[in-house]
Formats: sequence, C-alpha cells, structure tokens
Amino acid sequence: MQFYENPNNYFKITKSKKDGNMSKNKDKKHILEKAIVYLESHNLLTMATASQTGMPHCACLEYANKEMEVFVSTWIGSRKVKNILENPQVFYEVHDVVNINKDDVKNIKGLQVQASAEVLQYPKSEFKSAWDIMVKKYKVFELIPLNEKRTVLHFIPKKLWMLDYSIKFGHMDEFEF
Repeated sequence: MQFYENPNNYFKITKSKKDGNMSKNKDKKHILEKAIVYLESHNLLTMATASQTGMPHCACLEYANKEMEVFVSTWIGSRKVKNILENPQVFYEVHDVVNINKDDVKNIKGLQVQASAEVLQYPKSEFKSAWDIMVKKYKVFELIPLNEKRTVLHFIPKKLWMLDYSIKFGHMDEFEF
C-alpha cells in the first residue's frame, strides 16, 4: 500500500476530533488505511461543487478509486464539469445508510473529503487510465461509447475526515495530505 508523503514529514500532524490531542504517526497511517478500505467497499458518493460566483451544486455519483484518488464519469457539458473548470475545489462524502432512531444513529459511519478536481478528457492517456479503473469496478461501463462528450473527474485529496459514531456520537478522525 502506498502512502502520501509530505516533504516536511511523513504525515502532517493534525488534531483528532475525538479527544483534541495530537495523533501519533501510526494512528494517522491507520486513518488513511481505514479510509481506503471504506472507499473500496462503497459505490456512491455525494459531491459538492461551486461556481466561480459561489453558486453551489451537489450530485450523487458512482465512483471508483485508486487508493485515495477518486474518479467519476460524467458528460463534458455537465454543471459539475463547468463548476470544476471555474473552481476546482470539491467536497464529497461517502456514508452508510442507517435508520434514524435512538439506537441506529450510534452506527453512523462515513468519509468526508476536501479535494482538488481535474477534468480528464477523451482521448488523452490520463482519461484512458482513469476509465480503466472505472471499468474494473463497473463492468457495465464497457458498454458506454467513448467520445469527446465523455469525461472523467479526478479528485486529488487534501484533507479527510473518517466519521465513526460507534466510538462516540459525533466522532471523527482527521487526516491531512
């Protein structure tokens, strides 16, 4: 498993929301490993973008990942692409579905990620590599015709939060790339 390195330190040290104390390096590695496993075990994310003027847009999308790099497919003319070309900052969340009642709310788990996005266009090699990752996860993507109208959005993570309310209501661990 490859980990993201910071030129100043293997990981940036950030506060754990759990107890306010500085997390140890091995804890940071564990948070990242947990986030990768979580991403690999889910299929949908909710992504938020904003236009240059700050107008928000949100969409639910299927995704594939290579460790913490995430890829989604869309049309070149979509609002998502337009917003990312104007403002490449995105935020997405992947979460479990739980019943909202006294007992089940304690089982909320999720992943929130602040990322930078880029638009990969057909027929460039970066598009092809990302498309292959999508097809590997979703065989049905082999049926989608590839042309200039199809694009892949590539999310490069900046910061993530792992939510796990089974530890404590509102618990989240933070990792900064």
